[in-house]
Parts: sequence; structure tokens; C-alpha cells
Amino acid sequence: MLSVEDTLWLLRALKKIGFFSILTVDEIKKLVSYFIKKEYDKNDIIIRQGDPGDFFFIIGTGTVSVWIETENGKEKIATLTGNGDYFGEISLITGKPRNATVIADEHCEIFLLYRSEFEKLLNSQPELKEKFSKTAIKRIEETDTLRKIKTNRSKKNNNKFKE
Repeated sequence: MLSVEDTLWLLRALKKIGFFSILTVDEIKKLVSYFIKKEYDKNDIIIRQGDPGDFFFIIGTGTVSVWIETENGKEKIATLTGNGDYFGEISLITGKPRNATVIADEHCEIFLLYRSEFEKLLNSQPELKEKFSKTAIKRIEETDTLRKIKTNRSKKNNNKFKE
């Protein structure tokens, strides 16, 4: 069970996330009740690329890095901070394995929502499911674009050394 302070913080954070904006205050309060809080230490792997997606994450405190595997190894593509940044939504929508690895850069407090609770919410709110799907698609496209850029950049650098 979340503390009152954590509950209030999470209520505010969820209201700022675009696809949750269509929910009523009562629906957001209900959603908050399904979250749990977990702490991670520096260098802890929070999710690993290729693993099943069982949670949606909202960062309460701390900073994490998002890494993707490319043909040339691991590449950092983003840093997310404890101001309510979130991750893990793509696997929840698509049912596909995680498309990135997320590692704690420092001690973090992160709020997690189980897939089963998230699916109940989406199934009861078709409009939310549509908004959420659009957001997930946008993030998939951004990740794919970054993966291509990083791979192409590495290939160009490798070719320079061969000349």
C-alpha cells in the first residue's frame, strides 16, 4: 500500500501523462490504488530488452538510462528522470517483448502497474486504449528510428577506419 504522500504524488503525475487525461478523478484514484512502489539501486537492471512486458513504470525519484541493442552492440538512447517520466507502455499494448533495457543511473523509487490491472483499465476505456496505442506506436517509431541512426552511424565510422 502506498503512503499518502506517494498517492498524492502519483495522482499528480498521472494527470500530466497525456493518455490518462481522459480519466475522471475517481478513475485516476482507482488506478493509483493498483500501483506498487519499488526501489532500485544504481546499476540495477529494471527491464531487459527481449523480456516479457508485465509492468508499466512511472519514475518517482532518480534517473534511469534507456539502452537498445543494435547490430553494433548496446547504445544509450535516452535518460529519464523522476519528474514523472514513464516507460514500459509499448510491451503492454503490443504484447511483444521489451524493446529496450532500462538501467538505474542512481537510487530510484519507481511506481509499477501490473499488466493485468492495466488491461482492465484499457478494456473499460476504449478511448484510453486508442490514445495509449497511439502513444505506444509513436514511441516504437522513435526507438526504431534511433536504432537505425545508431547502426548507420556505427557502420559509417567502421568504414572510415577501413579506408
